[in-house]
Parts: sequence; C-alpha cells; structure tokens
Amino acid sequence: PAPPRTFVVTFDDGYATVYTRAWPVLRELNVPAAVFVNTAFLGGDDPFPFDGWGKAHAAVASPEAYRPLTVAQCREMAAGGLVEIGAHTHTHADFRGRPGEFQRDLRTCVAAVRAWFGAGRVPFAFPFGRKALGYVTDELLTVAREAGVTCALTTEAELIGPGSDSFGWGRFNAYEWDTAATLAGKLGGWYGWAPRLQERMARGRS
Repeated sequence: PAPPRTFVVTFDDGYATVYTRAWPVLRELNVPAAVFVNTAFLGGDDPFPFDGWGKAHAAVASPEAYRPLTVAQCREMAAGGLVEIGAHTHTHADFRGRPGEFQRDLRTCVAAVRAWFGAGRVPFAFPFGRKALGYVTDELLTVAREAGVTCALTTEAELIGPGSDSFGWGRFNAYEWDTAATLAGKLGGWYGWAPRLQERMARGRS
C-alpha cells in the first residue's frame, strides 16, 4: 500500500522532451518518475503515428517537440535509479474489442522493456486510458494481469485510496495552464467531477 499523501509523476508515450526538458528538473529536485514507453517507436525520427500535432508540424517544429526517446536515453535515465521505464504497449493502437491483439502487443512491449532496460518489475499504463470510452475494460485488465505487469494505470481523474486495485488506478493530467493551486486541487480530490461533467455534456449533445 502507498503511504498517505503520496503522489507519483508519470509520463506517457516516450517523447524526447522527457529526457531533454523533464529529466534535468527531476534530478535537480530529486523527484522520482515513471516513463511509459511505446517500444515500437523508440529511436525513431518521425512523429508518433497517433500524434496529430507532431505530424502536422513536423516540417516546421523542432524535432525535439515530436521525436520519440531513444533506447540509450531511456537507459541513461533508468541507470540513475530516479526514473522507472514502464510499458505503454508496443504500438499504442486502439485495442477496444481486440483482446487478442492487445495481449500480443503488450507482451511484446513488456519483453522489450525487460530486455533493453533490465527491468524485473514492469508497470503498465493503458494507451488513451479512458474507461468511459472503452479503452479500459475488465477484459483488457485481465489481459494486463496475465502479462505479468505490476499495475495498470488509466487516465481517469480520480484519487487512489488504500483499498484501490492497482489494476485500474487513475491519474490526473497536468496541463500548461495548471498552477500550484490547480494541481493542489487535483491532489486534494477537487477535480474528478470535471471530466465526468464533460462526458455528460457530450452525451447530451449526441
């Protein structure tokens, strides 16, 4: 069980900016973090296939803004013990209704994380990660358990309690507009209603 008033810093996908921008700050403040990577794209020069902004601006933006991390960068971060490399599936595909494909893809990712970074215990974060939209289901959670990962994180905006199942933990996004006050509000449990309200409004418009 996690001690009370504990938070974890996580990064999804594996953008190069985790190494160039975030890691120096993490080292300076001695803050541990987990980086969940899509192993199919590490070391690539092109934007992630699911990154619409990166593909639209690749011709004019700095490559640092859209390029994936390299295996060497991940190894360097992991070697210091401050950063843990986790699985985010191999291809970051949409696995809704495709448990068989999800199983093969996740096992490929977990095997790569273990082989490349010497990880014995591998945490996992679902791509897209919304339960309400079907990206996280009981069927897919069962597949994740069988893949041997230590946890399965979603992107549901909810706090984790002492009895929370580690397969289905929620997380809060941090945005450019966030301040110390808004982040404190999220950590204090005052934000979880906002995504649910947005979903209800969207259903009402459909």
